[in-house]
Amino acid sequence: MKTTCNSKNDGILSFDTPESLFLWNELVNITSSCHQSTYKLNNFNWNKAAKRPRTLVCHDHCGGYLEYESLQGITCSSLPNEGKEHQIPIYSFFHWWYIDVFVYFSHHFVTVPPDVWILAAHQHGVLILGTFIIESVALFNQCFSDDSITDKIVSSLVVLCKNMNFDGWLINIENPVDSVYLDRLEWFLKKLRRDLRDYVHNCTQVIWYDSVVNSGKLRWQNELNKDNMRWFSAVDGFYTNYGWTECHLERTLETFYKNFSEDKSLFDIYIGIDVFGRDCTGGWECFKPLEIIRRYNFSAAIFAPGWICETCPKMDQKISLFDNSESLFLCNILIEQTDRYLKLSYKSSFPVEFVIEVSNSLNVEHLLVKTKEKFVEQTEGVQEKMIKFSSHFNNKNTEGEEQKQIDEEYFAIENHLELNLQQKSGWYIKKIILWVKNRSNFPKIENHNDFQEKRLFYFEMNLI
Repeated sequence: MKTTCNSKNDGILSFDTPESLFLWNELVNITSSCHQSTYKLNNFNWNKAAKRPRTLVCHDHCGGYLEYESLQGITCSSLPNEGKEHQIPIYSFFHWWYIDVFVYFSHHFVTVPPDVWILAAHQHGVLILGTFIIESVALFNQCFSDDSITDKIVSSLVVLCKNMNFDGWLINIENPVDSVYLDRLEWFLKKLRRDLRDYVHNCTQVIWYDSVVNSGKLRWQNELNKDNMRWFSAVDGFYTNYGWTECHLERTLETFYKNFSEDKSLFDIYIGIDVFGRDCTGGWECFKPLEIIRRYNFSAAIFAPGWICETCPKMDQKISLFDNSESLFLCNILIEQTDRYLKLSYKSSFPVEFVIEVSNSLNVEHLLVKTKEKFVEQTEGVQEKMIKFSSHFNNKNTEGEEQKQIDEEYFAIENHLELNLQQKSGWYIKKIILWVKNRSNFPKIENHNDFQEKRLFYFEMNLI
């Protein structure tokens, strides 16, 4: 069998065979030159997340491992410009505040999340998982034919998490399993879960996708029931298939309370939503199944949200990296009398402005934002400057508003914004809008080092 390890030394790594996985593991053990991610998990509190329904997003975009997901980013020739169309739509995920788990998915045997996704997830306090998927009987039998081979796979998966600094695995077995291998499969799941907790950290996750039932047959159930609950017992989370109805949710509740209420949480069950709408409601109406899921107090797993990039606009239309404004953070935060200021921190490598939308039962207003930017220069240290924005914004767009000229310097920037809310007690913060400045005038990148210094499409924000 061909030994295939897909590695470009740019933060992207995947494996197509057990042999390539074992070879990588051996190299890690004998050399210290192996790449190791240094992005630590920040602001994470699984105890808090364990007390409410969670949201999982499962990335599945254009096959995965695209050029813009590498550490080098995309080259200038890949950027859309006049007379040229960008043939692979760029998928960016801004709304980290809404989710608890991010899964990077592809159809490689072992899918390791790219470094850039690990960075983004961990900086926002979100767990990120890779994918272990088997889609053929031959590959499955190769992995589970012997205890020693299965043990080596577990060891390699744990080393990957520890070395690349991500937080566990989605397990997806998409082929029938011979009955002689069922006990070994269960042992694999239990050992992987235990070893991740022992050697990586105690909040790692192993999540089972609803496919193979207890007998080994490949039968998607769209629910947790007596025919597949064996696998839920062995892992941290259960991710259902997408073709469910409310009857499936009711049976899942019944199965859970009869068998798992003492040692599992209802929030460990993730009900699947396929944004492409295969066997379920999807697309622009994904909120409908999500509302039903929340009504039953389950967690939700949203699959392939890159749908919007792949289907809209069509490929014969010009694709822009950013609209002029982006609803960065949708929320419904009550402004109390004690809430004097809204504070947020963010990082950006391109000039941006912010508008805060607040409302009460009668009115909607867009408020002035004061932003403090800390420009870091290697030779001259830190320079601080204040930027004020116009005090009124049209509800639809910002055309015609005066905008302060921003320096055409593109240093790494660490920022925060403060908004005085003393006069808005009883109102609600509804939306934080990102306004991208001068996006048509991005600086030209001449070489790799220049691109690393002036990475254009990096953005993150955290509530303080």
